Amino acid sequence: MPTEIYLVKVGMNMTEGVVDEWYIPDGANVEVGEMLYRLETEKVNLDVDAEAAGVVKHLIGEGITMLPGDVVGYIY
Repeated sequence: MPTEIYLVKVGMNMTEGVVDEWYIPDGANVEVGEMLYRLETEKVNLDVDAEAAGVVKHLIGEGITMLPGDVVGYIY
């Protein structure tokens, strides 16, 4: 069963964020704890780690504004 990759919420007042850069290309393997993408918000930039191992599938490209909790990809 695939693991969802979410746009993480940073802070109580965060209303949107951007996947600024995918560190793992679409279709590539990722290990648990490996940096997956860089999140950009109004106040902070944060590297988000993979919570599962497998093959990454991006649902959005870099630079797309999303809401906290939105699914931005999967790990199969």
